[in-house]
Amino acid sequence: DRARGAHRQAASVLCSRTYRTGYQVELFSASRKMTETTFDVGMTCGGCSGAVKRILGKFDGVSNIDANLETKKVVVTHDDTVKKEEMLEKLLKWSAASGKSVALAS
Repeated sequence: DRARGAHRQAASVLCSRTYRTGYQVELFSASRKMTETTFDVGMTCGGCSGAVKRILGKFDGVSNIDANLETKKVVVTHDDTVKKEEMLEKLLKWSAASGKSVALAS
């Protein structure tokens, strides 16, 4: 199990670093349940959506981020190691600096 954990950690780091370069990698694991969390974000431009993607892309366990400027929704696909409250906390910090609204979607 130690080796398996090390492989998961290495894969997670690889995905995170790959995402930051503009590419996406999706890993599938039978032991991790994938979840979608949706945020309402007052994004007004590509800079906003890029900032949101960079912030959320730093979380190990995030496999995809869809930021839609028209609907002002951000859908994050992640495994069970990522807590929506932690993502919200990071987005609220950005919100305070940018003046953009952020909330968990209902």
